[in-house]
Amino acid sequence: MTALLGPPPKRFLELSEKCGQYWDSEGNWIAATPIPNQSFESREIRLKGEEKELLVAFVRKVLRWLPEDRPTAENLFKDEFLNQFEELPLHLHMGQMESQ
Repeated sequence: MTALLGPPPKRFLELSEKCGQYWDSEGNWIAATPIPNQSFESREIRLKGEEKELLVAFVRKVLRWLPEDRPTAENLFKDEFLNQFEELPLHLHMGQMESQ
């Protein structure tokens, strides 16, 4: 999570005494296990272009250190990443309904 989200905010560190095993009071990583050098962009290898950008933006909204910083389900439902599929051709919608 630290590799993908960056250091946690101080408020997160205050929520649990166990945080002190992994981060100092400023959010710097102090655990023995090194943080891998990766990002959301480098982890997603199947999508390209705008689809990848929309997915990464969506995941960044969902994965937040603090629950109160996360969007509601309604806000996520309205996200551009999910809504890009809204205008599927009618035959695809009909095929989905027939298979149910």
